[in-house]
Amino acid sequence: MDAIEVWSVSFWDGTDDLALQWWQQLLLAGERVTGVGASDSHFWFAPSELPTNLVLSESNAPADMMAGVAAGHVVIVGAPASPYLTLEADRDLDETYESVVGDVIPVGGAGGSPAVAYRVVVHGAQVGDRLVVVEGATETVADLIAGDGVVYETTRSFASTDRTFVRAELRLAGGGAPQCLTNPIYFVGDEAPAGTEGTIAGVVTANGVPLAGATITAAPGENSVATSAADGSYAMIVPNGTYTLTIAASGYTTGTVSGVVVASATTVSNVALTTGCGSVGGGATLPTAAMVLLAVMATTYRRRQRAG
Repeated sequence: MDAIEVWSVSFWDGTDDLALQWWQQLLLAGERVTGVGASDSHFWFAPSELPTNLVLSESNAPADMMAGVAAGHVVIVGAPASPYLTLEADRDLDETYESVVGDVIPVGGAGGSPAVAYRVVVHGAQVGDRLVVVEGATETVADLIAGDGVVYETTRSFASTDRTFVRAELRLAGGGAPQCLTNPIYFVGDEAPAGTEGTIAGVVTANGVPLAGATITAAPGENSVATSAADGSYAMIVPNGTYTLTIAASGYTTGTVSGVVVASATTVSNVALTTGCGSVGGGATLPTAAMVLLAVMATTYRRRQRAG
């Protein structure tokens, strides 16, 4: 996709959090996807300008604006007058910050920058507003004082195999809802791996026996769900990143596996479930057909009681 709506209407809720997490996973996978805001408002109290996309473009002509969105030159704010952030980079360390959000900076190797300076500038911050700088999988958090100016600045060295990014968030005091989300600046080496997806695969068992029909869900993700086959095996393709698996099957205790790292290859995660409510005696699980038969017998018994 060219862009993802990561902020919908003026208030921020759990669905926005999920969209933001999914976007972060795609970025970690090496994808370049523009994050945008869109209110799609149907309410008189929530005008369609909430949130607002600030687009860096050649002009305000529709074609130039859309080119700016396609290039990722977008900063999302809660409202036109909200505080916002500027993210910029100096690729040749000459103290001129010539790169902006959406730009791709070649790093390492032939023709690439071995080191890049970048900084975050705040405009209109209030006391206690929280800055979050996301550098790949690492977050740096700081509470701000009121005003404008540079609030984060660093110089980072890169290798020719790197593929990473930096983006920034401005959140309400205490780390609440965001007021501003920037798109990333990307750093890509000439030997960076091209793969952006990998596979999570494994076998689900219960009491040492392969379990068919278990549902495996990877989070965060979009439609990242698989079902175990007759031999208990499952597989799903997901963007590179770190996931938590949830494994559920009727009659068994739901299992979770956290910290499953995917990096352009196959990551094996085998899961053993324990017997839950669908068990009898010493942990032996009733076959599905037997449970259906018991249910039919119970229904027949209740009907006979009512008839009697």
